[in-house]
Amino acid sequence: METPSKRLSDTQVQVASKIYGFRSPQEADRFVQCLRDGDASRCVADVPPETATDAYPPGTRTGSGAGMTIGPPPGGLDSDE
Repeated sequence: METPSKRLSDTQVQVASKIYGFRSPQEADRFVQCLRDGDASRCVADVPPETATDAYPPGTRTGSGAGMTIGPPPGGLDSDE
């Protein structure tokens, strides 16, 4: 089963909430190819990344409403217009 991933740059690949960094685009390519056939934990063992960082730092919101601010409409809530 394919593990969804997102290629962020030539050497960076995001899988779920982790960003994996590789020394070369070729290593990143091998990692992405591995994800097509298996899960991330196996691919990390088979093609070890140089770095692995959280895509969303602690305390940040994730999901469909992340970064969105909700407030009253222009003119306020009691506008007669």
